[in-house]
Amino acid sequence: MWAILSDPRKKKNGWNKDEFFKTGEAEVEWLMDYVGSLPLKIPRREALDFGCGVGRVTQALCKYFNHCCGVDIAGSMIRLADEYNQYRDRCHYYVNEAEDLQIFSDNHFDFIYSNIVLQHMEPEYSKRYIEEFIRILKMGGLAVFQVPSEPIVVGEGPVQIDSFKADITVTVASLTVEADEKITINVNVTNGGLLTWPAEASTKYPIRLGNHWLSSKGEILQIDDGRVGIIETVKPSQSVELLLSVRAPKETGDYLLELDMVREHIAWFKDRGSNTVCIPVRVTGRAASLDNSTENPIGAHRDGSPPTEEAAIEMYCIDKTVVIDTITSASGKVVDVHEYGSAGPNYISFLYCITK
Repeated sequence: MWAILSDPRKKKNGWNKDEFFKTGEAEVEWLMDYVGSLPLKIPRREALDFGCGVGRVTQALCKYFNHCCGVDIAGSMIRLADEYNQYRDRCHYYVNEAEDLQIFSDNHFDFIYSNIVLQHMEPEYSKRYIEEFIRILKMGGLAVFQVPSEPIVVGEGPVQIDSFKADITVTVASLTVEADEKITINVNVTNGGLLTWPAEASTKYPIRLGNHWLSSKGEILQIDDGRVGIIETVKPSQSVELLLSVRAPKETGDYLLELDMVREHIAWFKDRGSNTVCIPVRVTGRAASLDNSTENPIGAHRDGSPPTEEAAIEMYCIDKTVVIDTITSASGKVVDVHEYGSAGPNYISFLYCITK
């Protein structure tokens, strides 16, 4: 699971299975909302999860489509995907080591999805798979996939890193609360960058204040809990007061409540070099059992931090113009393209939505 979502905080079997699969549910819930905002309607019959791993996203897609397929190059991943499959009659997994998708016929799928997969292939192969997406996509269907465009060099390139700088301050030094108690915190946030933050109603990717729950040693326990958006634009050096409501952990003990800003579906500010604030929280009262199946899932933006050196995975980029040329040359049509932060803070990455 860590090889799929290589969050450094989840090394050494740190992923809980239920928590891991809930990240897929959160990702697909956002994905379906996003697809619903596009100017076309797709049938909900056949879907493909390309690079499915152990079925984290495939299982979630089964809630939206009649039949789902997952394909991966690793037989070990597919064996686990079959083991975790909750939709035996509607979900099937395939090992595919070929450089194409000839296991599927032309015009087969209504929907194709691939995230944090093509980035690990040399461009000659990933471009071929993009062409294959178009071949096996039904007329009027939709393929959504992510590819990094280039590494980020601070101060260079089209991504303006200064838009991800915030100064966060709170008046409370620490908190003592009861287990599962609702907490509301007054937070002052200053735009520390050079670009104006847009009002929430004026952008598809709003800037919001969010939180993480950490152990007293700084280990991640829950990626996010609460969110509060910016109602009006915030110019550089301007500040805004925000009230963030979160819920205390269900087990007693000492925790850290980390506050950070997030550009929804792009990146947490911390991932782009901004500072966060951590409030020590002591949770008292009767301990409640922690049911992993009810934990809040990780948000739609996944931590795409690169793996550590002992398990490094090659990263490859394709310039956005080359991707679009590949799409159009294969008779595909671009519906939407936007920056998408799943490749991590070191890369400019785009999500492509195409049809034919």
